[in-house]
Amino acid sequence: MEQLLVFEPPFFARDGGFIASGAHPALEEARGLRDESRRVIAALEARYRSETTIGSLKIKHNAVLGYFVEVTATHADRLMASAGGRFRHRQTVASAVRFSSDELQELAMKIAEAGERR
Repeated sequence: MEQLLVFEPPFFARDGGFIASGAHPALEEARGLRDESRRVIAALEARYRSETTIGSLKIKHNAVLGYFVEVTATHADRLMASAGGRFRHRQTVASAVRFSSDELQELAMKIAEAGERR
């Protein structure tokens, strides 16, 4: 029989962690996003750099915009003209232009939800 609960559960229910690893695939995905979110974002950033051939492209996060793609102003036109409108302009600041994408927003939402699960 498959082990559904951990052998030594936390004392307080608010601490979570009652379900054993591997017992529930959706929970495992959420735990992976929660624990490895920086690596997941870094992998997406590397893929975007490769696909756009913009080496200075970065995915950043702040409290106002959440996650966003940032490039220098010299590369902004390339993202604005991206195929199928993949990147949407969000903000222009003195030294950079910030964009969003559906994929990045969906991933950000999953990461936020994963952080709330225990």
